[in-house]
Amino acid sequence: MNKILTSKLSLLNMPRRAYSGNPEIYNTIFDHYVKPGKHRVVGAWLLAVSASVFGIITIGGYTRLSKSGLSMVKWKPHGGWLPSTQEQWEQEFEEYKEYPEYKVTNKDIDVEYFKKIYFVEWFHRMIGRGIGVIFTGPMVYFWARGYFRYRMKMISTVLLGLGALQGGIGWWMVKSGLVDKTKTNEVDKTPRVSPYRLSVHAGFAYAIYGISIWNAFTLLRRPQEDFITLKNLVDHNLMRHKIRAAGLLLTAVYLTGFLVAGNAAGHSCNTFPKVGDDWFIKGKHFISDIPLWKNFTENKLVIQVIHRTLACGVGSLFLYNIVKLMGMNLTGRARFSLLLLSAVVLAQITIGIKVVHNSVPLELGSLHQVGAMTLLTATLFALHSCRRLDLRHMRNLFGKLKMENPELYRNMMKNAKSSTPEQVIKDLNKYRR
Repeated sequence: MNKILTSKLSLLNMPRRAYSGNPEIYNTIFDHYVKPGKHRVVGAWLLAVSASVFGIITIGGYTRLSKSGLSMVKWKPHGGWLPSTQEQWEQEFEEYKEYPEYKVTNKDIDVEYFKKIYFVEWFHRMIGRGIGVIFTGPMVYFWARGYFRYRMKMISTVLLGLGALQGGIGWWMVKSGLVDKTKTNEVDKTPRVSPYRLSVHAGFAYAIYGISIWNAFTLLRRPQEDFITLKNLVDHNLMRHKIRAAGLLLTAVYLTGFLVAGNAAGHSCNTFPKVGDDWFIKGKHFISDIPLWKNFTENKLVIQVIHRTLACGVGSLFLYNIVKLMGMNLTGRARFSLLLLSAVVLAQITIGIKVVHNSVPLELGSLHQVGAMTLLTATLFALHSCRRLDLRHMRNLFGKLKMENPELYRNMMKNAKSSTPEQVIKDLNKYRR
């Protein structure tokens, strides 16, 4: 009773849109996260953070593809300005010359070329610090003004911790490229960052983006409960299971993609769908004098083929599921999210094939990075369009069923403890008909 009174009283202070079906539920969905009436401003902040993270991941990909990431051999947590005089540039260049990348691969560059690659890495680092300001400033303000509920406090704390840790992981990654690779156990002795550390760095960036954009969706989109009825509940649950299953497999595609990036494996084979003259990986493609498992993490050819094979397989699974789901009873926004996802999947596969055929040109490689982030966004958008319902709404839906079809309701309740999930779905399908 107290909960009902609280929800009714809270509506008196809600200067926001009242959703028609059940305002006590719809208008309090946001209250798990923020103070009444503040969901849009906090959602806009999270959307801005998400866009910034999307941007820095794109810049990070460009930094790697342009081979600029090891140009800054020192790390200052507080950052700093670019060298302002020729003497300062010469000093930075002399420090760079002490490290393996210059000695092995960049012996012929001059200070003018060094300025270009140095700027790319400096810009990447400064954007990271800028995101810290974009996130922390509003977070402190919202927290101090009491905008955050417990759930948003936890979410913002996790994001703050991940962001702070990400800065340290970035330098930890760069340090791995400043050592003499001939003294390490890595297969490729070319000076570059460790593929394992790059994978950790990229994984953290994708996780930060995913958490930010998901919660921005939650605060800025109309509540799911305003669309779902017993007539479309089953199909939306099925959509969630199918997209989530394909999404989990998508993590393997991203992980192998990180390894491709970390090993610069995109250049290892420029034929598709064949592997040179072969259709599949064969024993001759494996390096025999290293542990077998390392062939799957440091053998450039094997990694690239695994990545593109997984990408095509998971992309096909997405498209197959989408075709099946489009024939079901879904809401308009769920259908839109599936159409968007299918378009992004097709575009990303096409770009990936072009990247392989052209041996990873800078522009196409960067576009492929943007495509990967867009695919993650589209997948989360589709999942968000069929997410789990508030339990209060579920109770109301079954209350409505009790009034409209008492016999079916009694049968479902009578067999609730013994029924399998499949039987419950069959009962709900009877109601839909």
